Amino acid sequence: MLEIYGPYVDLITNRGGTTDEMRNDLVILNEYNKAHNKNIQLCHTEFRAPLRRHENKVDGLNQVENSGSETLFTMAATWEYAMNTVDQYIEFQNMGSQFFTANFTNLSDGWGENLINTPKEGTYLSAAGVVYSLMNSLDIAYPLDVKMEKGNKDIVIQAAWNKERNKLTLVVLNFSAKVEKTVVDLRNFKQKFESSGTAYKIAPPSGKSFNSTEKPNEIKLEKFIQKTGRKLQLDLPAMSLYALVLELKK
Repeated sequence: MLEIYGPYVDLITNRGGTTDEMRNDLVILNEYNKAHNKNIQLCHTEFRAPLRRHENKVDGLNQVENSGSETLFTMAATWEYAMNTVDQYIEFQNMGSQFFTANFTNLSDGWGENLINTPKEGTYLSAAGVVYSLMNSLDIAYPLDVKMEKGNKDIVIQAAWNKERNKLTLVVLNFSAKVEKTVVDLRNFKQKFESSGTAYKIAPPSGKSFNSTEKPNEIKLEKFIQKTGRKLQLDLPAMSLYALVLELKK
């Protein structure tokens, strides 16, 4: 297909593809771009996160296979699903500049996978909406390749510079059902940071928590000042998201 339409396009999409498929797409695109002096990028025009982590069961129409008793609507409204969307968000960013953008499947009411709920009683953010509001506010431009000394599959860490490279943002997900202790050695960045940074945390009661008309702030964002040192020691609540913005020392 690239041999036919490659000279005429700048962007292609993999709608309904898993992240594994998209990494394979990037291999093909890179080979074509090098051979033809092009810069065709990859995007995802309607991505949805897996209902359960590491289960990427979608078909060519981006429809999720769900054999459980819970409906797509109820599962997509939960904090667990919101965590999965951030996990996907980080995977997309880690694909590098060859990956252009990803559009979340729905902005408002529909299929349950939406960011804003608009019932007649009032408007409120879904669990995914709360977390996307945070992620879109973070000044992230250049994700770094993070190496973890101890392989804990429940912990996901992203570190990224802003465009000016004077601000570092850490995003940490804890998918475990218990508190996890994590240490980030800031000396590995070979930069000196201010002694404190702006921190954000989303830690609802459980992965099944969700916002509703009655409880529109069951999933809520906490903002606070985090003191740091050469090493950042974190006690991450179960099923939680933590973000920290550090500025270079002036």
